[in-house]
Amino acid sequence: MRSTGKLGDQGLVFLVGLFFAFLLAGNIAVTGENASVAEVWSAPISKYAYSISVSDSGRVVAVVDISKVSHMEVYSSQGEVERNWSSSKRDFEFCLIRKDYVLVTYGDIVSLFGNGGNEQLWADSYQDLWPNAAMSVDSKRIVILSYPPDAKSTIWTLNMEGDVLWNHQVESNVSVAAITPEGFVAAGGEKYGYLCDKGRDAVYLFRPDGSLAWSKETDSPVIDVAVSDDCSYIVAGLDNGGMLFLDRDGHVVWEKEEIGAWVDMSGDGQRIVASSLNGLVVLGVDGNIIWQSDALGYFPGDGGNLNISRNGKTIVGLEAAMIYEGNRVCVFDRAGENVYSDTDSNSSPRVAVSESGQFVAIAFARKLILLRCEW
Repeated sequence: MRSTGKLGDQGLVFLVGLFFAFLLAGNIAVTGENASVAEVWSAPISKYAYSISVSDSGRVVAVVDISKVSHMEVYSSQGEVERNWSSSKRDFEFCLIRKDYVLVTYGDIVSLFGNGGNEQLWADSYQDLWPNAAMSVDSKRIVILSYPPDAKSTIWTLNMEGDVLWNHQVESNVSVAAITPEGFVAAGGEKYGYLCDKGRDAVYLFRPDGSLAWSKETDSPVIDVAVSDDCSYIVAGLDNGGMLFLDRDGHVVWEKEEIGAWVDMSGDGQRIVASSLNGLVVLGVDGNIIWQSDALGYFPGDGGNLNISRNGKTIVGLEAAMIYEGNRVCVFDRAGENVYSDTDSNSSPRVAVSESGQFVAIAFARKLILLRCEW
């Protein structure tokens, strides 16, 4: 389970390096020929999507732009629009589907929908709410964050009725968090203040009761984080392009300086995916590289566009070129074979993979696509 944050100044330096690497590598052809990956449906959208998520049943939820107002649309596994939600006062920004629950944020509002997104269960307001949120894979707990412009962040854990189980203020601006089925929360953040000179860059782990298990200061802001389902391992992506791999006691098992930034991890913690100057990298729990691919040489400033399914079978990534040559989406199997690729030159796509890895959702400009993966 993971959630992702923003990219800071150090990350911009990192992406500049990725840009030159992309220029040197050129536009690499992808020849995924695995017949087990097939398009289930595609549907037109009015312009582009801000966020997308897909469930194990093949239901897709997307925040899309309609006449300059963002809506949340719910699609069935056959591609039919089941429901369209909008707000008269605020734009939808983020969506996440788990089983029959859909979690969304808009403005300072966090809301939970049931019945596959067709029924709004509750909506509550939180000051300085950060758009990204997280939900445990068993759909029992929710994590939300505040991101005040010049103050410490607050982390809240909610139950599915919207009740606050606990909240904790930390010495960072926290923009990323992930939660295990048992209720452990891993979070990462950066120094706060208008000059980013207060607090600290750090990774945090909270126990299910909200008490702080440990914190680990880092030499760069934490912009991405993921945790294994049993909380044995935590991976943190850093703004300077590196990463840390920690155990549940907060000890650094290994770290990388030139692999990281955007990261994700399988539910058992045995597969870690990360961006690098040399493309997509998949590492084992020992930190050794299992395979890497230069099909994706540059990742955009959003870790939500690099995902691995909970069972580690499906990996999806997005390359967004800094020059007008199109934005490539690639799907890989566990062994590293590039089994699908497509390109869109009109906007930065959004991608998502279901927990089982059976479905991949892609939002291109003016089109949504659902893929079925049979390994």
